[in-house]
Amino acid sequence: MSTSSACRMHVRPEAIPPARFMHRIYPVVPAPVYEHRIEILAYHEAGHAAFCEIVGIPYTAIELEHDRGQVLLDNKAIMQAGEKLSQPGFALSEDEEKRYACLAVAMYCAGKQAELLFLGLPLGGVMMFDGEDHRIASALLRKQFGSIAPLGFCQQLARSALSRRWCRVEGLAGQLLKQRIIATG
Repeated sequence: MSTSSACRMHVRPEAIPPARFMHRIYPVVPAPVYEHRIEILAYHEAGHAAFCEIVGIPYTAIELEHDRGQVLLDNKAIMQAGEKLSQPGFALSEDEEKRYACLAVAMYCAGKQAELLFLGLPLGGVMMFDGEDHRIASALLRKQFGSIAPLGFCQQLARSALSRRWCRVEGLAGQLLKQRIIATG
């Protein structure tokens, strides 16, 4: 899945939030309102896929339709990794479990953060959005932390990772707009 290395748009790399900010309370800021076009949807799905690549979450395809898209995770590879983690004698500490949960939540936040970066819009706090990604992210946080307080940290984590690999996001979005489906295997 090679993509062009030249970025069309310059996105300034943002600082990676330190792990100690996981429990920081971010101010709630209004979510911006903008027209949802197919190009923005391509960046949304490319953001999810690029974040998966950055943190090593395998996926099998990215799909883009007129009004929706999806990244298909490689469930078989994920299940195999889960089986390794459940071997006798292997246990994650509570901190490790929380960090993994934040990575999973950041993956769900990456789509919206890619949209904001593409549109040149700041984050400035924690944003509440409608949609399936936000619902799943919130449910994961409630299960692991008992609240959605770490959402701001997870949004910033996704945004900083994508800003540092923006050329990859652009490349995937461009490929999606041309092909509508990108298969990895």
